[in-house]
Amino acid sequence: MSSSCLWRVLVGLLLCVDVSSQSQTEDVHLTCQVSGPCVLPCHLPDSPLKQLLWFKQDSLILTLSSDLQTRPGPDDSLTGRASLSAPAVAVGNVSLLVKNIGPRDRGRYRCSVKTEAGEKNQDVIVKVQAPIRSVSVELSRLSGFEEIKCSVRNVFPPPRVTWSTEPPTFRDLQPLTRKHLEPSGLYEVDSKLRTLGQKDLIYICTATSPYGGESWSASYRHRDLRGDPGKDLTLPCFAPSFLNGQTLSWTFYDDNDFAKPILTYSVQSGEAQSWPEWEGHAELDGIRVPFGDGSLRLMDLKENHHAGKYLCVFSDESERSSHTERMEVTISSAGSTEKSSDTEEKSYWWVGLVMALLALFLVLALVLIFVHFKVRVRGRAMKSKSDPYESTELHKVKDSDAEGGTNGHCSVSPAAPGAADLFLDAPRRSRALRPLPPPGSCTLPCPFDPGPDVVIHWLNPPDDRQHSVHTFYHGSDQLSLQKPAYRGRTQLFEDQIDKGNASLRITDIRLTDEGRYKCYSSTTKGHNEDYITVNVQGGAPPAVLTVFESHTISSMKVLVISYLLSYSLSVPNPQLLSGPSHTTLFRPTHCSESIMPFHSGMHPVFQIVAQTFSSKSVHLRVAM
Repeated sequence: MSSSCLWRVLVGLLLCVDVSSQSQTEDVHLTCQVSGPCVLPCHLPDSPLKQLLWFKQDSLILTLSSDLQTRPGPDDSLTGRASLSAPAVAVGNVSLLVKNIGPRDRGRYRCSVKTEAGEKNQDVIVKVQAPIRSVSVELSRLSGFEEIKCSVRNVFPPPRVTWSTEPPTFRDLQPLTRKHLEPSGLYEVDSKLRTLGQKDLIYICTATSPYGGESWSASYRHRDLRGDPGKDLTLPCFAPSFLNGQTLSWTFYDDNDFAKPILTYSVQSGEAQSWPEWEGHAELDGIRVPFGDGSLRLMDLKENHHAGKYLCVFSDESERSSHTERMEVTISSAGSTEKSSDTEEKSYWWVGLVMALLALFLVLALVLIFVHFKVRVRGRAMKSKSDPYESTELHKVKDSDAEGGTNGHCSVSPAAPGAADLFLDAPRRSRALRPLPPPGSCTLPCPFDPGPDVVIHWLNPPDDRQHSVHTFYHGSDQLSLQKPAYRGRTQLFEDQIDKGNASLRITDIRLTDEGRYKCYSSTTKGHNEDYITVNVQGGAPPAVLTVFESHTISSMKVLVISYLLSYSLSVPNPQLLSGPSHTTLFRPTHCSESIMPFHSGMHPVFQIVAQTFSSKSVHLRVAM
């Protein structure tokens, strides 16, 4: 073998030995918070140290010699901020500590350790993040247009900002988003969206970090309201459906844009904190807040005190989501309104004349309808007095209540609530009967003064602030906080709500439904409270019948009686109640020895014999 070939073999062997003495581990990925400390991990192998080198990219930033002395490298970007811990180095931990880390410190770092056993390299990929701390929204008119401005401050990297509306508009939203890099290396992000000109529309801004994690959102709605001096005014504030508001705050801004807090409310504790300046002038109903209604009532309005800008802010427990409602409140006297009206009347007198004629025509039409209705009602009243077939229905009876509102009682039965008294007589003619309500249902009446932004809460007991029997707002049922015992059993008459009817129907009545119910109804005009006491009779209810002895019952009436009696056979012994001398009222029940079957024609017939207090037997034949 020639000398040149031998030299090549020796060089190859040396290269192999050098490569085999080096080891490369997997990269370590770190995400460090801006302004905080960050530890870049690296450990010595079990071999005497010759030299340790820390690199940022390819620039040397720190050296550790075999005598465990550290020296800074030529890259001074981390001077005074990068160090090793002497106690940690003594046990083989040569991790690099970087203090007050910033966006410029991100990138690839390498720990190169040389020992007698060889060389080890550890790469550390450092990401630096200034997370989103808050998202704010406000109304801006600086560009000449009305825009919703969404702002995120002191973040890195800049987040992705998206917009949506509630309810959805299905329009192409075209926001303008700008990202500004501050000298600190952090970003300020402003995104503006021109308003769409739709009333009561909620604009939702969502910010998401490129590094992932939970999104932050802020929503906004604007309203213009007008009030009259000396009167009350309700400032509506409703949280959107996606926000589970846990805290509520109200703030007032005067003409100089000076903020004056009004109150704060915590859903978790149920406690409200109000400022003395607003006592007697601002009122919040804590019952409605857990259901997303934070409306505030201003009382005894004064133009120089209450006119200005109001902000209502809902936020969730993590404060990642918030909702802001801004209201511009103007307070004008009746005199200025009348003056404006007089000017319009002078300019458009003929419009007033036309309106007067239309009003006169409407009044005449209403009078005719009223007369016609009165005649029909009088005819029905006379007919009901002479016709024992007519059934009656018991309605709520109002009386005074210490808590305000109205009070009433609804006595129902689990089996056949609403079963009216039946008057049975010899057949006169075929008659269509009023349909009975389904077995086990009861309607709890609740009238209110109709208006916009209707909110209805049915509560049992009345002071329950966590759950509801039934809740309605935003134009639909909101049953997320409904008590499990009422699920699938409650219903409002939605076609009657805009007419002032908040009555609630409960089906499948149970003994646990007994108690005192509160009907809370509110609009922008004000709120009302009704209290209904529901008494549920144990077992099946008796059917109260008035029977004319020894008379035959028409086939149509027999069907109704059999319906009622099917719920009456388990009630205690018959009782004589009250009534005219020629009638006997009794409750046919639970005396099977007195129910005697026999056949008459095609249908089985039961003869029910009920003994009254007068020791007189009453016989009744009913097809079952």
